[in-house]
Amino acid sequence: MTERKVVVSSDQIGLLGRPEDLMAAYRGCEKYLGEKPGVEVIGWRHQVNGVLAEARKGRFEVAGIHGRCGLAREPSWSVRAVDGAIMGIEELARLGENFPEAYLLVHEPELKIAGEEKIWRAVDKRRLMVENSLTMEQFQRTVEIVKKWQKEGKNVGVMVDLYHLYLETGKKWEIMVEKMSQGLGEIKIVSFHVPIGTREADSFDGEFWERDLAKMREIMGRAREIVIENQRGGVGMFLPSYHREESIARNKEVLKKLREAGII
Repeated sequence: MTERKVVVSSDQIGLLGRPEDLMAAYRGCEKYLGEKPGVEVIGWRHQVNGVLAEARKGRFEVAGIHGRCGLAREPSWSVRAVDGAIMGIEELARLGENFPEAYLLVHEPELKIAGEEKIWRAVDKRRLMVENSLTMEQFQRTVEIVKKWQKEGKNVGVMVDLYHLYLETGKKWEIMVEKMSQGLGEIKIVSFHVPIGTREADSFDGEFWERDLAKMREIMGRAREIVIENQRGGVGMFLPSYHREESIARNKEVLKKLREAGII
């Protein structure tokens, strides 16, 4: 089994959260995350510098930096605005120069928006992770482009967002697992987003560990990173201090269940 790192996403602190609150949200979770946890930092323009400053203080390690989702051509102005609030790949690459081991991540649609040449010029020899998005056949397109780049000798991998793939398969768990089993065989670098927050539109919530996880554990056993995404629903999406103690208790319970299920 590949040695894997359990990572948490900075999505825990929401859109308006304080960077110093990120690790406080996982108080008491050291036995699951380690004494110095890894964090996938979302590249929000208004927040990313503060989160990286916390990393420089030694509070956590920067495992990766999450870039845009490729929504610049979506008809909804609000969707375009939210994606545009995340820094582009060139800006993220400059920010990440102090964290050379951290991967840079974009969703597959962003490859066309930004352009492959621009992306690789920015990424250079660092690791690029490509995430499957929400639309149909996204997973297969993500796998195919990563296979192509692997053959060209590029440092690239697939970040499988489990909930995105679950939706793509019409919420059919067995089909999702089979797609992963068949699609990831030739992929050298694989990591996983495990969305377990309370934002129903993009999270499993409690249904994840209630499934038959035997095959899932086998597939995820080769993961480079297991990234715990923890988007909060309702007011908590914007104000992470809302029901803070309940959120801390839930985080601890969720990580405990994922450990018992053999996922982390």
